[in-house]
Amino acid sequence: MTEPPLSESAAILTIQAASPGGVPALVDLTYRLFSEWGYAPVVYRADFAEGKPTLLQRLALTLRRWRAQPIEERGLNTMIVPAPPLPLWAFYAVPQFLGGPLLGQHDQLMVISGSAHVALPAALRGIPYTLWVATLYQDELRAKADQEDGWAKGVLNSPTWPLLLAQERLALRRAGRILALSPHTAERIQTLLPEAADRIETVLYP
Repeated sequence: MTEPPLSESAAILTIQAASPGGVPALVDLTYRLFSEWGYAPVVYRADFAEGKPTLLQRLALTLRRWRAQPIEERGLNTMIVPAPPLPLWAFYAVPQFLGGPLLGQHDQLMVISGSAHVALPAALRGIPYTLWVATLYQDELRAKADQEDGWAKGVLNSPTWPLLLAQERLALRRAGRILALSPHTAERIQTLLPEAADRIETVLYP
């Protein structure tokens, strides 16, 4: 593989803050790999307040920091993007007007998340991206609902649930490459989108 010139940049789009867990760990690994390959990487993530902020606190934070803000986090160049207190069906789609334009300035884009919805800013703008995904959203919510999670049951029974499913399909359909956390996830994605079979690979991460 020919190394790219140092002038090329790579973006990593995620949603989770710098908390312990699989997604932040994979973000760290991908950032390091991009650096080793000669890219100048930057992480984009949602700007959530610490703890469990109220609706008014999230609204105030969005109004105060409505533009993407550069910070250094865990040694990673990071841009925190506003996370408006919107309904779930609009949360991933609408903020693309706030942070989405920045994604197109990079030479490579990697989206890392539990579900595919995080890729919507790139999918809606036609920006090429690779998507690493842990599970289908419907599988995640149904597993939680089976454990008597009231929030998950509410989302599954919401009139906007078909829209959330359509958003997930769009994010998966427009990904140049889909990296699935497990063979089961790869199989489930292929069942949902048979035409994406040749773009799906299994990438295990403990």
